[in-house]
Amino acid sequence: MDYLKNKANNLVQGVSNFISNPKTVSTFYETGHITPSEFIEAGDKLVTVNSNWKWSKAESESKQDKSLFPDRQYLVAQIPVLKRADIGQEEEVTITQDGEWVSIDRKVKEGDLNEEVPAKKETPTEVKIVNIDDELDGDDEEKPVETDINKRTYILNITYDQYYKCARLWLSGIDYKGDTLSKEQIFEEVMSEYKDKTMTFENHPHISKQMASLHPCKHADVMKKLCDQAQSNGKKLPINTYLFIFLKFINSVMPNLPVDYTTEIEL
Repeated sequence: MDYLKNKANNLVQGVSNFISNPKTVSTFYETGHITPSEFIEAGDKLVTVNSNWKWSKAESESKQDKSLFPDRQYLVAQIPVLKRADIGQEEEVTITQDGEWVSIDRKVKEGDLNEEVPAKKETPTEVKIVNIDDELDGDDEEKPVETDINKRTYILNITYDQYYKCARLWLSGIDYKGDTLSKEQIFEEVMSEYKDKTMTFENHPHISKQMASLHPCKHADVMKKLCDQAQSNGKKLPINTYLFIFLKFINSVMPNLPVDYTTEIEL
């Protein structure tokens, strides 16, 4: 039912994008929505702080969003993922359920999300005496290169959604052999309560490709509640940090994807 509801909303959205004017007046603190210019401002901040993210053009003029700059149509990042389930991070996560979405409070120990796996400590080299003739008589076959079969590489896109007035996440990926991941494989990264409810496969707005997408119908509601939470604590979230907050929320839906490590956001 949720999947069919989202598909119906997408049809309405497609028509609306042709007849509605782009949002120009900011209502971020009142509604959680952002304007195209605020999306660009937040994107510029993200690519400045996190080198994984880059701006990208639409593949053709016909797929351009005219409310955005031609060279800043959507954001792209490439994220390697090594495990499907527990990623072994020490963290405290508070999730507050509200209908189909959640608000999140993640406290991850510094360095856990952006730290490479430490190399094994070197041990003194053991000297082994061999017979050179025995070595020459051995076969010349090369040892196979070990491959981590769990490794996947995800391509993440963030677009501006004109209908819902917010950012929208898209993703595709390849496995360790370079083969394209199926819908079922991608959904392995998504927490069970969100599969086929808020994750759908749809046509990307700026390139001729279908990708998995986190449906944006409740994004603004979540942002509004986070703004209200910050305000109740005497703080005001800068609009240019919008995408950092957005990625923290994404990480609560897909906890294996290490996208939430760029900056601390205090609410």
